[in-house]
Amino acid sequence: MGEIGNIESSVNFEAITKKEPTVAKIIREKETVAIIRGVNNIENFLKESQTTFYEEVLSKPLLEDVSSINLGDYGNEDTFKYNYILNSIFEVGGYKTNNGKELTIEDIRIDARQSTEESPKLHYFAENGSELSCDFFGGGKEFNFGIYIREINDELRKKMLNRVENFPANQWISKLIEKTREKKDQMISDGGLFVIGDESLKDIKIDDDLLFFIRKLGISFEGNVENLEGIKEDLFLEIDHKRELFIKIQKNTDNYESNTVNLSLLVDTEKMSGGAEVDWFAVSDTAREILGAFDLAGLKISDEMLNYISEGALGNGNFSDRYGNGYADLTRLLSYGIRSKNRDEIVKKLFSDFNELASEKLKMSSQKLNGPAKLVIEMINDLVDPERGNKKSDFAYKKSDRTMRDGSCKDVEVYYEMALEERKYTVDNDFFYQKTSSVPTAITRREMVVDGVRIPKGFLCRVNYLGVEPLRPTMFSFNKDEVIDAYGKQYYGLLEDFPGLGDLIERNSKNWLF
Repeated sequence: MGEIGNIESSVNFEAITKKEPTVAKIIREKETVAIIRGVNNIENFLKESQTTFYEEVLSKPLLEDVSSINLGDYGNEDTFKYNYILNSIFEVGGYKTNNGKELTIEDIRIDARQSTEESPKLHYFAENGSELSCDFFGGGKEFNFGIYIREINDELRKKMLNRVENFPANQWISKLIEKTREKKDQMISDGGLFVIGDESLKDIKIDDDLLFFIRKLGISFEGNVENLEGIKEDLFLEIDHKRELFIKIQKNTDNYESNTVNLSLLVDTEKMSGGAEVDWFAVSDTAREILGAFDLAGLKISDEMLNYISEGALGNGNFSDRYGNGYADLTRLLSYGIRSKNRDEIVKKLFSDFNELASEKLKMSSQKLNGPAKLVIEMINDLVDPERGNKKSDFAYKKSDRTMRDGSCKDVEVYYEMALEERKYTVDNDFFYQKTSSVPTAITRREMVVDGVRIPKGFLCRVNYLGVEPLRPTMFSFNKDEVIDAYGKQYYGLLEDFPGLGDLIERNSKNWLF
C-alpha cells in the first residue's frame, strides 16, 4: 500500500466538534449507527420472542363457530416450550384424563400408545362441558396430532388467553424491555457493557417458569438446560450469534443454598458498535489511502461519495450490498462521471469543497499509491482535469439502455470465471466478452482511455460499435492481496460459493489470463 493513507498526518477534515481524518469520522459515524440499530434491535428481538402462535389463536375474535378453537398441530420440536404452554391451557380449561387427573401432553401420548387404532382420535372433557379432541395423523401413534377445543365459551377462551399472556416469562421479558428503554440513550451515548435488570427479576425460582423463559428466547448455551439447580456461579446464556446480548443468571448470594437466581440482560455495546468490524470498507487500507489523499490535498468529498465509502452510514443512506461493498459502489460513481463532459457538474458531484490548488496536490498523491487506491485517485484526477477534452482517447463514452448496476453486481467476477472455465467467451485485442450472463458485458484486456479517463485491465464495460460504457473495476484488475483489502467481505462471500475464484485472481495477477 502507498504512503498517502497515513491517517495520523491527515487532519484536514472538519468533524462535528473537532478536526479529524475523514476515515476516522466515517468509522465513528458507522459505529454510532450500528449502536443505535443494535439497541433498537434488543427491544424488537424480545418483542418477537414474546409473541406465540397460541396467543394469536386465543386472541382472535369469535367468528361463525363460536364454540371451537384450533390449537394447531403438535409435533416433537421444542417439546418443553409447547408442553408448558399447552399444559397451562389444559389446566385453565379443566380437562381431565379418563382417570380423573389433570390432563397433560404426556397423558395424551400415553393414551395414544395404548390405543388399538393406528391413528387414534382421542377426546377429553371438562366439568363445564367443553371438549378437547386430539386427532393423530401421519400413519402412526408417535406422529403429530391436531388439537381442537369444542364447546368453549368466550369467558373460558379469555381466561386461557390471560394465562398465556401472563406467564412469568412474559412478565420478565416485558420488564427487560421497559428497563432497556430507560437506558437506551445512555447505551447509545456512552458505549460499554450494560447490565439491565430490576428488583422484580430477583429471587426467581429455578423451575419450569425459568426454563420456559430460556426456551422462549431461543437462548443457546453449552450444558444441560434442565440442570440449573446446580448453578455455582454466574451463568451467561447467549441470545444472539453476534455475542452482543446475554441473559445473566446469577446465583442468589444472599442465601447461597436457596433455589433461586437473579435475572438480568447483559448488553455489550462495544461489540454492537462494530468497532472491530473487519467487513467495513472504511477500515481497509484502501479506504485509508483514498481518504488520506483527499485530506492531505485539502479536499472535502461530497455526501454521495461519503455515503458509498461509509456503505450507507453517511450521506443519504442509499446503499445495498447486493451490488458489492463500498469500493465497488465508489468506482461505479466515478465510472458514471465519465459520461459527463461538464467539469463543474463532475466537481459538484464528487466534492463539497474544491479548489484548483488542492486538485494539483491530489494529482501528485497518486504517485505514492498502488492498486485500488491509485485507480480511484487517478480516475478522479482525469475526471476533473481541465485538459480532459483535449486528451487522445481510445474510445468514446456511450451510454447503453441499461442502468449502471445491471450486469455489474457483486457476483460479476463469477461470470467471467465460468466463461473462462467453460470456454464461453470471445476476445479481441481490447476486450474479453463473457457469454455466461444474460446481461452482455466485457472486461478490458489492456489499459485504455475512454473520453479522457484512464481505465486499467480488468475493467468491466459494456461495448458497442459507437463506444464504451465503463461500469467498475473487477477483482481481476488487482493482485490478490489488494483484492482482499479493497473488496473485503464481498470477496470472501464469493469464495464461500466459488472457491476457485481466489485461485483464478492469484493466477491472473501473475499472468494475465483474459
